[in-house]
Amino acid sequence: MARGYSIHIGLNEVDPEKYNGWKGELGGCENDARAMLKLAMGADFLPLNLLLTAEATAGNVIKAIKRAARLLREEDTLLLTYSGHGGQVPDLDEDEEDELDETWVLYDREVIDDELYALYGGFARGAHIVVLSDSCSSGTVISLGADGEDTTGQRLVRAIPDDVQEAHLQEYGDQYRRIVQGLRIREHDPIDASVLLLSGCQDYESSTEENGHGLFTRALIDVWDEGRFRGSYRKLHAAILDALPEDADQNPNLFQAGRPDVNFADRKAFSFGNRLRSSWFAPRQAGSEQGDGAPAKRQEAKRITSRR
Repeated sequence: MARGYSIHIGLNEVDPEKYNGWKGELGGCENDARAMLKLAMGADFLPLNLLLTAEATAGNVIKAIKRAARLLREEDTLLLTYSGHGGQVPDLDEDEEDELDETWVLYDREVIDDELYALYGGFARGAHIVVLSDSCSSGTVISLGADGEDTTGQRLVRAIPDDVQEAHLQEYGDQYRRIVQGLRIREHDPIDASVLLLSGCQDYESSTEENGHGLFTRALIDVWDEGRFRGSYRKLHAAILDALPEDADQNPNLFQAGRPDVNFADRKAFSFGNRLRSSWFAPRQAGSEQGDGAPAKRQEAKRITSRR
C-alpha cells in the first residue's frame, strides 16, 4: 500500500552571524509550516519533521530529505513544504540560462537548487515528491520592518537583500562552489523520482506575507478548505491564482521535473495510493519546459525552488 510522508520547514529569521548581521525577520513562516503540517496530517501523510527557524539548518534539512529517501518506495509520496526567504547566487556549474541558481535561505546557510535536485535523485524509482515553496524569486532590497516593529497589516517581501547576499557570498562563496562541484547528480541528469513544484511566484517575482501567513499559503489553505477541495494539483494551482488578492504581484507556478509522469499534475491533490485521481478532471501533461497557469510571458520558472 502506498504511503505519504511530509517534511515542513519555516523560518521567521536566520542566524545573523552567517548573514553579515542580517536576521531577515518575518512573521508568518512558522505559521505556514504549522498550517502545512495540519494539512498533511488531515490528508493522512505521516509527518517526519517540523523544522522551525533555528532548527531549519542546512544540515537538518538535508538529513530530513535523505531520511525520506530511505523510506519512500514506488508510488509513495513525499510532501515537502518550505516557507522563508529565497535568494539567487551566480550559477556555479553553468546549467542556467539566466546564469543564476535559486536558493532556500536556511538558518545557517543557503541550500542551492542544484543540491535539492541531487537529493531528489536519491529517491526510489516511481516515488513522487510534491514541493510547496512559499518564497521569493529575487534579491530586491525591501524594508522588512525594524526590530520590535508591529508589522500587522503590512505586506512583507521574503527576499534576501542584494547587499546582504553579496557580503554573504564574499565570505562563503568558496564553500558553495565546493558543494556544487561535489554533487554526484547534476541538474540535467535523469533521476528516478517524479517531482512537482507548486511555488508562491514565478522565478523573477517576489512572494509576500501579511497578517501571519504568506499570501500563497493563505490562498492554498482557503482553497483546500480542510479537505473539501477535491480537485487535482492543476486545478488547485488555478484556484490559488484566483484566490490571491487582486493587488498581489505574484503568480504561483506549477512545474514538473525528474522522471516524466504525464498524470502527476492531474492527480487528486495531496492524495496517494488508491486515491490518486480526480474523478472529474481529464489528464493532460504538465509543462516540462515551463510553468503552468501564468501569462505566457511569465512561464519562465524552471526550478524546484522558488524564493520569497
